Amino acid sequence: MSITLTKQEEEAVKNLLLDMATAIPPLNVVAGIKDITSTGWDLYRQNYKTREEETGLKLQLILGIICLVPGAGAPVRTTFRQLIRNPDFYGPLMFEIITRLIEKVNILLVAKKFSPIPMNPEAFLMQLIDVGRLERELENARKAALTSAKESMFGRWFDVSGTINACFDFLKRNLADCLRLLSHYVRNAITKSKRRSNNSAKQQISAQNTQKPSQRLPKNNTKRNSDKPNKTTTSGEMKARINSLAGRVADAFTGGIGEHIADYYCLEKFGNPSDWSGHDKGSNGKWRKKGTAYKLNDNGVLKRLKPSDNRGGIDSLWKTPKAANHGKEIAVIEVKSTRSHLWTEAKMVDALGYLSPAKHGRLIIQMDHDWIEYALAKEVRALELRKILGSKTVLWKTKYHRHIFFINVQIPGTDGFKHAEVWLEKGLKGEIDEQTHRNHKPNHHIFDEARINRLITAKRPKAQREYESAKRRRERRKNQPRTVK
Repeated sequence: MSITLTKQEEEAVKNLLLDMATAIPPLNVVAGIKDITSTGWDLYRQNYKTREEETGLKLQLILGIICLVPGAGAPVRTTFRQLIRNPDFYGPLMFEIITRLIEKVNILLVAKKFSPIPMNPEAFLMQLIDVGRLERELENARKAALTSAKESMFGRWFDVSGTINACFDFLKRNLADCLRLLSHYVRNAITKSKRRSNNSAKQQISAQNTQKPSQRLPKNNTKRNSDKPNKTTTSGEMKARINSLAGRVADAFTGGIGEHIADYYCLEKFGNPSDWSGHDKGSNGKWRKKGTAYKLNDNGVLKRLKPSDNRGGIDSLWKTPKAANHGKEIAVIEVKSTRSHLWTEAKMVDALGYLSPAKHGRLIIQMDHDWIEYALAKEVRALELRKILGSKTVLWKTKYHRHIFFINVQIPGTDGFKHAEVWLEKGLKGEIDEQTHRNHKPNHHIFDEARINRLITAKRPKAQREYESAKRRRERRKNQPRTVK
């Protein structure tokens, strides 16, 4: 839930996001070590005169350690400094600040090939006041200090490595006491942010209930004469706009974006985009030639940017040059799209489906070779595919390579987000211009066979629990006594 900010609050939030230059290693490490070495030494040698000075040093020490957290540490340090100075103003804004911060940091992290931060502001804040997490970062600071002991920055504070270790041992023993000072501010901020978000949600529901039905249309339906897409600035706003679509359309919309991006990404990765006659033309598009790479299923048609009508099975099958597809003739494509979370390893595992007909005494997990064999059997009616695969199913897996695309339509700056903006503004009116969504890159492209096998292996026990739970529910419903009217 994105809250409405006053001009003063909006300006304050923007100013807090200016510290992004030191978000990515090694700049965040340099900034953090500088704080830790200066404040840590003063605490170790008791270079303070009053309790207030000691408290200030302890807080600065914790903020220095937080600065070492890759990605968000440095800007969070700035945010927490303002929170400590003015908790009544910044406390209720904390979820909004952290949400925007994570969005911006993730763009930098993904560009630098770092893992993105899950979009959960409360969980993220709690991680930053977890003593175990900060102990690990403090140990990283110790290693950096020992490695760079001869540099001027450290030479000012430490004499020899023994002194460095003695100082860091002292800091580790007192870390929990220092952290308690910051935890007080952060926990209060979480409470205030929750209260404000809940109040904002109630106000929005109340406003919607007082509107006439014609006034409840999504924002993108109100600007009929605008040639430009609405400016969607946060993932929360994008999620709300998608969720405003009726019924199952929201899921079909999210999936449709993923399938469209995947098809055109495959066209660019495996072949030549000019081979397909028209971007986003669906069945009106034609293959000019099929000499390099082309789609095998869906009658060779590339998915348009529209809600998905996929009814299961393999999302996309491509004939590919062997050199572009790990020595295999066929690429088997699975597409997973989301608007509610970032694609962590656990979420990737959760996204895999399964078939209840068991083989070899266990469930068939999506993208496992047994699952692909089952799905391909429905596709071999196509003469072209039958010629490539042959009739011996045992040999099929020697002729294809697996690919899983994970796409998020909620992260600003990504192609999934841009496609969502275009469709929400123009798609409902049937006025999509192909030039407005020419780039097609998934958030993650998993093609390493060993990694795909690890995802499948991790899914097996989860799938079994899901299957057994569903089976018990069916049994309970079956055994419930019928009520005689």
